[in-house]
Amino acid sequence: MRRPQGIILDIDGTVLRSNQVIPGAEEVIADLRRQGYPLVFVTNALENPDEQSARLTSAGIEVSPDEIITAPQVLEAYLSQHMSEAVIYVISTPPLAERLGKDFRISKDPQEIDAVIVSCDRNFTFHKLNIGFQALRRGARFLAVNADAT
Repeated sequence: MRRPQGIILDIDGTVLRSNQVIPGAEEVIADLRRQGYPLVFVTNALENPDEQSARLTSAGIEVSPDEIITAPQVLEAYLSQHMSEAVIYVISTPPLAERLGKDFRISKDPQEIDAVIVSCDRNFTFHKLNIGFQALRRGARFLAVNADAT
């Protein structure tokens, strides 16, 4: 069997449950590092790599932000590669919209929206739903970034 070039580990539910290390995870990660495997930690949570690194470190697992890939990073990369000039509409908590707003124009006008991006939104309203729905009816792409329930 060929040796893997690296190991991808999901953070929530595989390494941590809430902010507690899952039994055995710390030992497995240490053993993989001793064996020289490059590790990448992935999460569909919205926190940035620095926040995820701090969360893992405070639980007892030292992980550099450079070893973490988040769902918003993947979304940004996808949009940059496939829809670099897209006008977007974000239904989510403010940090995701703020992050995407740095590189993409955000609009509430369904007639100009190219992509509707949805994630956890604790202030979800019918008005937001209607804007997204009207844009989708017009042909906008639908992209979802899911906050982890664990």
